[in-house]
Amino acid sequence: MTTAPLVLITDTEAYYVQDLNNKETMLRIDRTNSGLEEVEFTNEITSKPAPIYGVLGITKLVLGDYLIFVTQIKPAGVLFNKLVYTITKTQIVPLFSKTENKSTPFQEKEEKYNLEQLSQFLNSGNLIFSYEYDLTNSRARLASIHKKEVGKNNNENGNDSKCVNDFPGLSNCFTQYLYNHSIAEGFLNLQHCWVLIAIVGFFKSKVCELNSKKFRFTLVSRRFNKRPGRRYIRRGIDVEGNCVNFVETEQIVEYYPDQSPKTLRQILGQKKQSENDEQEEKEKEKEKDKAKAMSCTSCVQTRGSIPAFWSQFINLKYKPKMVLTDVEDEVRETAFERHFETQYAQYGNQVAISLIDTKGGEKVIGDEFGRLVDEYNNKQKEEKQKIRYIVFDFHKECSKMRWYNLKKLMDQINEDIDNYSYHAESCNSVESKVNKQQTGTFRTNCIDCLDRTNVVQSLIERRTLNDQLIFLNILESEDQFEANKNFEFYFKNLWADHADAISKSYSGTPALKTDFTRTGKRTFKGVLNDGKNSVKRYWINNFKDGQNQDNLDMFLGNCDFEQIDLKPRWDWKQKTVWSLLMIFWLLVLLLSFGKINKDVVYQHAKKSLNIPRFVKNDIGYTKKENGEEKEKEKEKEKEKENKEKEEEEEEIVVKNQN
Repeated sequence: MTTAPLVLITDTEAYYVQDLNNKETMLRIDRTNSGLEEVEFTNEITSKPAPIYGVLGITKLVLGDYLIFVTQIKPAGVLFNKLVYTITKTQIVPLFSKTENKSTPFQEKEEKYNLEQLSQFLNSGNLIFSYEYDLTNSRARLASIHKKEVGKNNNENGNDSKCVNDFPGLSNCFTQYLYNHSIAEGFLNLQHCWVLIAIVGFFKSKVCELNSKKFRFTLVSRRFNKRPGRRYIRRGIDVEGNCVNFVETEQIVEYYPDQSPKTLRQILGQKKQSENDEQEEKEKEKEKDKAKAMSCTSCVQTRGSIPAFWSQFINLKYKPKMVLTDVEDEVRETAFERHFETQYAQYGNQVAISLIDTKGGEKVIGDEFGRLVDEYNNKQKEEKQKIRYIVFDFHKECSKMRWYNLKKLMDQINEDIDNYSYHAESCNSVESKVNKQQTGTFRTNCIDCLDRTNVVQSLIERRTLNDQLIFLNILESEDQFEANKNFEFYFKNLWADHADAISKSYSGTPALKTDFTRTGKRTFKGVLNDGKNSVKRYWINNFKDGQNQDNLDMFLGNCDFEQIDLKPRWDWKQKTVWSLLMIFWLLVLLLSFGKINKDVVYQHAKKSLNIPRFVKNDIGYTKKENGEEKEKEKEKEKEKENKEKEEEEEEIVVKNQN
C-alpha cells in the first residue's frame, strides 16, 4: 500500500496540512472563513495527525464551505515511469461552526443528503491523478511547456537538464481538463503544491512486447470541465462555445532503447536506497540516465456533442424528441465560431466526422451542424482554416451486420491521417527533442458521442498506431501489429474498456457495440447485451440522472444555493408510492392499445421523473427557452386560430340561414 505523503492536523480554529517531505511550511485552512495561508512548520500543535493522500479543494453547499481531502487511493498504472492513481475514498469536513450556524431542520436534512450524494460521486473511482506527472496536458502541450522552460532557464542559468517527463508545475496545468479546478482555484496561487491535479476520464497502461522489444502502451482520456452534464439533461453548446461530453483522448507509446519500461509491480516494489551508500547512489544515477533515454509518440483525438443549440428533454419516452433551441442567429454562429477557433488553436486543422442518422429524428440536428459548418467555412480566407466536414450515416451503412462498410469512412480520411501525423519526441539526460508534430485532429460525434463515436475513434487510432510503432523502430516498415495476437487482443479490449468508462460517466451504463471493438465483428450476444444496457439507460436517464447532474454541479462548484428555491425532498416512502403509480399508469397505457389519451397518462407518470435542481441557466432547458415548450405553445396558438375560424364559419352559416 502506498504511504500517505501528507498529514492533516485538526486544531480548534484551523486545519493544518503538512507535507512529510517539506519541513519548512504548512498549509493553514481557517475553520471559520475558509482562508488559506502558508505558515512556518511547527511541532507545537498537539492534535494527532491523520494521514491523507491529498486535498481536492473547497466546495460550497447549503450551510457553507466544505474541505474535501483524499483518504484512500489505488494504483491505476504507470506513465513515463510515474505512478498514476484513482481516488477511492474521500472525506468532507465543514469549514464553519455548526453551533454558530443558524440552520433550519429542513436545511440540515437537505445538507445531509447533499453530502451523501457528493461522497458517492467522489468515491466512484472517476477521479484520476499523479503526484509526479501532469495528466491534464497531452505530450505535445508538455513539450511546448518544456521548450518555454528551457528558454527561461537558459537565459537565467545558462543550462538546463529538466526532462519533459518532470512535473511542470501547477501554473502550467491545462485548466480545461483539471476537473477540480473551480474548487481548487484558491490553492493554485500558493507556493507549494497542496492540491491534487485530478482529471475525470480514463487511464490504462501496460508494458507490451513486439519483435522482442518491450514498450509501454497507454490510453488516457480527459473530460472537459466547462460544460459537465448527463445524457438528455445537457446537450449541445453554450454561448461560450463549450460543448457537453467533450473528451480529449490520447494514445501514447513510450520506448526505452537501453532498458525495458518499468511495470506497475516493479515500481510499487522498489525499496528506498540508503543515502549513505555512495555506490548505490552512483548506480541510481546511471539508472536514472538510462531511464531518460526514451522515445515516445502520441496521437490525440476529440469527441463532443454537436456544437449547436439543441435539447432532448426527458419525458418517459424511450427516445425523446430532439429540438433546436430558439436563439438568435448571431448567438448561434458566434458560439460555433468560438468552439472551432479554440479547436484550431489547440489542435490545428480539423476534420469533423458526424455519424448521426441522415433521416428521422436526428436529421434536424445534423442539418443544423452542416449549415453552421458552411457558414463558418465561407468566412475563412485561408483553406487550411476551413473545417473538413464528413457525414457518415453509421446506422444506415452498418445495418444488418454490414460493419465492413466502415471501410468507406476510413477511405475518406486515410489521407488526412497521414497528413496530420502524430507527436513524436526523444529525451535523454541532457535534452528533449520534438521529432514530429501532429498538425490536426479528428473531432468525432454521434448524438451521445459514445457508442458509434468510440468505434470510429478506435479505427483511426488503429491506423495511426502502426505508424507510431514503425517510427520507434519497434516494427519494420512492412509489419502490421495485428499479426501479434496477444497485442491485438489487448488493443481491442483497451478501447472497449475505454468505451465503457466514457459511457458510464455520461449515460450511466457501459457502451453499446463494444462486441465489435473487442472482437472485430458484430455478434448476436453483443446485440442482446446492448438491449439490456439500453433498458438500463432508460431507467437511469429518467429516474436517476437528475441527482447525478446535481452531484456533478456540487463538486464543480456550480451551485448557487442562495438563488435556488429548494423544496423538501421526498423520502423513500413517497418515492416508492410515486414509482408504483408510474408503473401503474404505464401499464394502463400499454394495455389500453391506444384507447386512452397518451398525454393524460404521461402527465401522471412524469411526476416521478428525476429532474435536476441546479441546472437553471442552461439554454434550452428552462420552460421559457426550451424548444419543446415553444412547439407546444405554437400548437396551442394553432388550435386557438382553428377554433376562431370555426366560430366565424358557424356565424356565417347562421347568417345565411336567417
